[in-house]
Amino acid sequence: MATPPSDYTCAFGAPPAVEPVFIGDADHLARAVDSPASESGPLFRSMFPRPDAEFSEQQKDEIIRWHADGIKEAIIGGRTYLRKLRHVDGTLVGLAGWVVERSQEEQADSNKNKTAVEAAKVGNKQKSEHWLPGALDVSAWLKVSAALKKERYRAIGHLDNVCPCCAGAKPALSPWTNEDQAVDTGKQRVSRYG
Repeated sequence: MATPPSDYTCAFGAPPAVEPVFIGDADHLARAVDSPASESGPLFRSMFPRPDAEFSEQQKDEIIRWHADGIKEAIIGGRTYLRKLRHVDGTLVGLAGWVVERSQEEQADSNKNKTAVEAAKVGNKQKSEHWLPGALDVSAWLKVSAALKKERYRAIGHLDNVCPCCAGAKPALSPWTNEDQAVDTGKQRVSRYG
């Protein structure tokens, strides 16, 4: 399958191996890279359980369209940075992305709004901008999403004010704010200074 042409060229005229992702790339990236790459993973299998049968063509198309819509929303949202990766022969081989986390205040404001699931109409693309593929196990998706958010908060939740001198704010206090800078290893409390 041919890859869509890119408007992006480097200074030397040759296409780079890493390029920005544009809205027009979303459908092709979802079909050629994102959806096929995720199909064999445990996350996909828990969200889209399939007994012994394969997905119908309609179900496959819905899942791919859902991936494409996710890519488009990520681009429009402004917090996610996406890059497409090409082999030296120009073949599209990957999609990379990262998110710039919002402050706790911004997250609290966005949590006041309805979630996509509350607004979603399963399989209904006309009445809602948020829709879910019919093959999606919504309860499994919500469980996995909650677990991933919990782990993200555990790993980076305390990093809100990495540079408080720049933001003019006091650093957030950790649960181990004391003189010996103790660290919880899960089994015992260990001091960072011996």
